[in-house]
Amino acid sequence: MDELEQLITQLTVLRDQIVSGCEDHWILMVPSSIGELATVCALLPAFRAHHGGKICMVVDSGKRDVLKLFTDQIDAVKFVPLAAMRALSTYRIINPLDFRVGVPQNLWINQNGDGRGFALHELFRSQPGRGGLSFIDLVRYAMNLPWEAPIVRGNIELDVNVEAMRYAKVNRIEPGNSVVFFTGNNTNKPASAKFWNLLSEAYEAAGKKVFYNMHGGLFQPEGLDIRGTQIHLTTNLAVAICEIAGHMISGSNGLVALGLLSNTKFNIDVILTDSYDPTGTGNFVPLNPSAGSHFVVMPELFTSKMRVYREWEVTDPTEGLNALIASIVTGPSVDADVV
Repeated sequence: MDELEQLITQLTVLRDQIVSGCEDHWILMVPSSIGELATVCALLPAFRAHHGGKICMVVDSGKRDVLKLFTDQIDAVKFVPLAAMRALSTYRIINPLDFRVGVPQNLWINQNGDGRGFALHELFRSQPGRGGLSFIDLVRYAMNLPWEAPIVRGNIELDVNVEAMRYAKVNRIEPGNSVVFFTGNNTNKPASAKFWNLLSEAYEAAGKKVFYNMHGGLFQPEGLDIRGTQIHLTTNLAVAICEIAGHMISGSNGLVALGLLSNTKFNIDVILTDSYDPTGTGNFVPLNPSAGSHFVVMPELFTSKMRVYREWEVTDPTEGLNALIASIVTGPSVDADVV
């Protein structure tokens, strides 16, 4: 048996293990980011209403915290490494057009179905804001849902809330008077250390307690010297802590999408940059900052006034950095930015 035959055999065994015990479930694989997984989960009530049946989610174990916001919609969970899930499609171990109960469905838009979603997904990077198809519509397409299928936001579980309150007390996070920085990113280039350092000084001068989390961000700016307390947050704890603190500042990433797709009210400022790394190796290529805008790719999340949400373009190097930071900290009228 050569190496390819051995790999095919291993992947076939993996597929059968995924199906085992869930033959009567819709088996939904999401070998992708936190934001895409959160979007799939927010559409699960619509999926169940439209297609019927039980739901088994197949995700990378590192994203298990996302599911905790949507536990009432999930009947079974299986953990499979992201690369292995993608390999099931790459080597045609699963039929991408066989949409039925008991057959693993790859909902990552880059591998879903007949492959047309991949080209549409790339348009978000190359031509942000062009056309009328949103990112959530792409996920609806992958899940064979009607365009009007509703989003249902997830909820922080009681045990997570209790743990968050304990964590906040231990770390002296003042409810409503704290700001949490998420300095890193996994795809888009993070803003510079100079930006984060100056931002922390400005918030400290404004009387806010500053906290920063570096956990979960593959790319971190070099030279961070933040005036604040470093904390270590898992994904679901991050959402709960931000709800207590009252304010999150982050690059454009899946954690922001998760916050927007949860029943929370904390304010969010998102930092948009002008390059990204599609390979995870640190080789950044140019990117239109608007490609990271949730206003552009997820506009329907801003139809109700749940929180203050703002986006800021921070290029590296940037002109007028001090003025930009002053605008973030003091801000224009809050009423004008409520979404």
